[in-house]
Amino acid sequence: MARSDHKILLIEPPFHRLFKSTYALDVYPLSLGYLAGAIKNGTDWDVVAYNADFTPNYDERKLSYETGEGFGHYLRNLKDGSGNIWKEISSVIAEINPRVVGISAKSQNFASARIVAGLVKSFNDQIIVIVGGPHPSMVGEAVMDRSGFDVCVKGEGEKTIVELLAAIHDNRSFDGISGIIYRENGEIKKNPPREYIEDLDTLSFPNENAPQVLRGYQTYPLNAFNHIFATRGCPYTCFFCASHKIWSRKVRFRSPCNVVAEINSIRTKGLSSVVFEDDTFGVN
Repeated sequence: MARSDHKILLIEPPFHRLFKSTYALDVYPLSLGYLAGAIKNGTDWDVVAYNADFTPNYDERKLSYETGEGFGHYLRNLKDGSGNIWKEISSVIAEINPRVVGISAKSQNFASARIVAGLVKSFNDQIIVIVGGPHPSMVGEAVMDRSGFDVCVKGEGEKTIVELLAAIHDNRSFDGISGIIYRENGEIKKNPPREYIEDLDTLSFPNENAPQVLRGYQTYPLNAFNHIFATRGCPYTCFFCASHKIWSRKVRFRSPCNVVAEINSIRTKGLSSVVFEDDTFGVN
């Protein structure tokens, strides 16, 4: 497939599938959904969202397996780049042949995210690799120690990704884009932080564009699309949680009408339940 100069591939790196090939993250990751919506609404780029941690006909995950035999598989998959999961990801990268790859990384799958970035660069080292999500937001420029990443996005990425794609399209420098750390001529540069999105109602519903953008959409269970964020931010200071590094300690609320509209859109899919992913849904 010839590469489009306006094509971006968003990837959720594998984690559960490293323990067992038939384990899966059986939801559409909200991070990919929000970013894909921002790209569709704010750019003319083609976007594909790929949850590399999903496989159809998956097994129920068992903690006893993941902490025993499965952990051995996990370690071997991180050390052996020839495994089937990495071959699959390489195949998808080659099929889509994007100009930009965006990787959403949590701390638990950051080792996997590094491998995915390496697979992208092995296929074509001219592809721009952007990493964002909770882990990069927490540790910042430390993620740039890994040569596979060209740009690190800190904090909310919806506005940042639109500005990055505009700059890439126009072949402009990233120096005016808030909320990023990036490489330029071998030097790592850090831009000022981005302000948080005040009006969350301006964001599209993550599952709204799933049929058009999510690779393998038809193979997902119906309840993969009933997850919602009604708020962003948490006012508390729990020592085990870094939520404030991502969302801040100021809680921002979507309007009740906006949340109800998303629930109604989920109901039209035939779903009768909703999972709220908020850090502190009942804070107000």
